Amino acid sequence: MNALTHLSEEEQMFQSAVRDFAESEVRPRVHAMEQAAQLDPALIPKFFELGLMGIEIPEAHGGAGGSLFMTVLAVEELSAVDASAAIFVDVQNTLVNRARDPMHSVCKPKRPGRVTSGFSTAASSGSPTAPRLTSFWCLLL
Repeated sequence: MNALTHLSEEEQMFQSAVRDFAESEVRPRVHAMEQAAQLDPALIPKFFELGLMGIEIPEAHGGAGGSLFMTVLAVEELSAVDASAAIFVDVQNTLVNRARDPMHSVCKPKRPGRVTSGFSTAASSGSPTAPRLTSFWCLLL
């Protein structure tokens, strides 16, 4: 079998957990989220509880200790139910969690065990290769 089509037992369990979560927690909110044109804020702590906001972050640092492929599995399962939930988790794992200094040093947990995330926006200074940081947000949960 091809390694990309054969999931390990851990990957199968993770995929199943995300699928169950998407069906039980996200799907019942989809209509209301579409009407409100926003992600239900009540989902955010649930994403953290399931470990979806730090899939590749080592467990010693409060993450799930998973792999990039597990991030792909999570995004795929969430996408089957709601694209906005999937994008939220995807951006957290592929952009925010991969932040490097100096941005990463701007926003650190105040207490051990607390998860921190953040994202920035950049305005072009005439060249797409020369962005400058215009704002940085931190989320402490």
